[in-house]
Amino acid sequence: MLRIGCIMIVLMLQLGAIPSVSAAGDTMIEPITGMEFVRVPKGCFQPGNLHGLTASTAGKKSSAGAARAVAVESVQIHEVGALDDAAGQVAEQQVFLDQAVGGRKTADTSKLTCLQHDIWMSRYEVTQGQYQNIMGVNPSAFKKGDNYPVERVRWLDARKFIRRLNRVSGKHFRLPSEAEWEYAARSGGRNQRYGAAGSADQVAWYMKNSGNSSHPVGKKRANALGLYDMSGNVWEWTADCWNETLANMPKDGSPNKSGNCAARVLRGGSWYDAKALISTTARLWNDTDKRDNNSGFRLVLD
Repeated sequence: MLRIGCIMIVLMLQLGAIPSVSAAGDTMIEPITGMEFVRVPKGCFQPGNLHGLTASTAGKKSSAGAARAVAVESVQIHEVGALDDAAGQVAEQQVFLDQAVGGRKTADTSKLTCLQHDIWMSRYEVTQGQYQNIMGVNPSAFKKGDNYPVERVRWLDARKFIRRLNRVSGKHFRLPSEAEWEYAARSGGRNQRYGAAGSADQVAWYMKNSGNSSHPVGKKRANALGLYDMSGNVWEWTADCWNETLANMPKDGSPNKSGNCAARVLRGGSWYDAKALISTTARLWNDTDKRDNNSGFRLVLD
């Protein structure tokens, strides 16, 4: 009976059926930037596993220079033109999806990742106004207002922003780990395809509805934790070194510090990407010294 009970607990943890002791939905405001943070309760989940899809990756690069990534495919990001042919993007991205998913829909239940502590994650992507406030510059391509997400930010720039913010605030901000990001995007590890419950159009700015541009943060539906734009708008940098698979992801949810550390993982999809690429399990990589008009970041506050 004890063994059966343990098995049931593991299965319930995988399905997000066991709530954390800490309640989600708590919020706090960081006074220097005005950033709002929400509590993400600790818990367990299976990274990359969504409705039976595995997260094995091939690490292909796109010859067309577009951002390509799906739940089972991961590639390098490149800056994209706002006026690229949308129909051509959809057709090419669907080929990637079909090749990646075909014949590999068996869930791997051999590994759970468990966040050891509650974390505070920024409700929104870092905006242009917030970045300007700390850095004195706005590198974004879409300079349409302070509430638009900052983009054309290198991973190195995000780290520099964090160091300055930590210095002026006396607090400890950081990039989320890849595991923390996915767990939060899935509303605490639920089987949630997009960054909030609902259709892609309800929760994300992506190729179909973006008008070839980013949009002000927080205009689409939030997920169950109160986080916005976890799918679409801009790709988000994480702290992890790039690895083609999730096999060596730390079980405690900390960043993966092994692999190709000259490249880092991005998550969530962007205004430029097709529906298949804004999944909560989609992965992407770029070099730490490269910037693109569809990539930004959000923060964790320890």
